[in-house]
Amino acid sequence: MNWTDEPLGEMLAVLRRRGQVDPMTPDRDGQVIAAEARSRRCRTNLALLRAPLAGLDLDTRDQATLTWLADRDPDAVNAIRALLERARAAPPITDRAVAD
Repeated sequence: MNWTDEPLGEMLAVLRRRGQVDPMTPDRDGQVIAAEARSRRCRTNLALLRAPLAGLDLDTRDQATLTWLADRDPDAVNAIRALLERARAAPPITDRAVAD
């Protein structure tokens, strides 16, 4: 018997169709592992984003922003990481350059 024929499985399917349950929630039998994959992707992306910021004092809001960004598309994460690396390598901006 397929577990989706059981009342719990039916209820989960209905809630997913209604948008009341995250479609990435893993099924009981473990065949849908999207939530775990998303979690791994976010951890990896977070490490990529933090690397160019090593040594900087990041506050709670900075950490929250990085975590939010880590859940984005991999192309977006790589673009932001590259931007952070270029900014880290750039010479400091003088007050004069900001005024111009």
